[in-house]
Amino acid sequence: MREALEGARIPRRQVDFYGASNGEVLVSEYAGEACLIQEPDPTEIAEHAVVLVCERGESTERVAERLGGAQTVIDLVGGLPEKVASELVLPDNGSSATAAGFYAVPYPLALVLGDLLRPIDRGPGLEEVAAVVLRPAGDYGQGGVEELRQQTVRLLNFVEPPVETFGRQLAFNIVPEHGLSCAVPGLESEIARQVTNIVGWDRERLTLRFLAAPLFYGHGIELHLRTPPGVEINALRRALSENGLEPGQEQGPLVSTPMEVADERAIRLGEVSADGLGGFWLWAVAGGSGSRAAELAVDMATRVLG
Repeated sequence: MREALEGARIPRRQVDFYGASNGEVLVSEYAGEACLIQEPDPTEIAEHAVVLVCERGESTERVAERLGGAQTVIDLVGGLPEKVASELVLPDNGSSATAAGFYAVPYPLALVLGDLLRPIDRGPGLEEVAAVVLRPAGDYGQGGVEELRQQTVRLLNFVEPPVETFGRQLAFNIVPEHGLSCAVPGLESEIARQVTNIVGWDRERLTLRFLAAPLFYGHGIELHLRTPPGVEINALRRALSENGLEPGQEQGPLVSTPMEVADERAIRLGEVSADGLGGFWLWAVAGGSGSRAAELAVDMATRVLG
């Protein structure tokens, strides 16, 4: 989020940072200047014209309860209480959501899946999609990255690993999302609903499951696609390539992996292949998925601020 704000050239004097810090004031930086990250004060935050919600938890919910109709509140992480009705802002209509009120930006993974599925849906068509997504430790915050690092180091030294963030060992392991203590209940279903809106389906056609993987950054996405009868594989490849997503002809050691895009803001496709039953498989890797969601939120903020 800081990078997106800096990229939009919003002056330091217009930006304040708050976050759960257990009573301690944390020092960070913005556009080369030092800044402080303080405990959220609902009264102080309510004086801002735009509030960007980047953190879940009790402090966020307390702040949301104090905000009224005078601010534009943009939620990037599903941190607003359930009783706060927020309008989902899609990439195509973000510029119109500039009035005061509560808004939600799609999760980064919903935007990635939308980028992959929308060209196919608008071309050959899609009847049903199943997705398995490998999520890195970075999806669970800096605490997740640090805990994976410590787990790896300690296990290699035959020392008991820390499990405060994940609730179990992630290093050298694969864990279904619901097996983590930090899992967000209902997140898979919520992202499926957001993808339905992004693609423009009249009903939900996506089912997905998350697996936490011992990666620091970068996502791996395996899609199983069911199209209308008679669709040929070249039609899928053409629809993707016409939208800047060029399917590869990857085999063996040349297959793209999450590690190779961890430092990029990109979606890289592997080979599209037939499943032998009338459907298709598609492997994709994505890096920097959070950047687009942050930029969508900042674009809204800059329009509000003029």
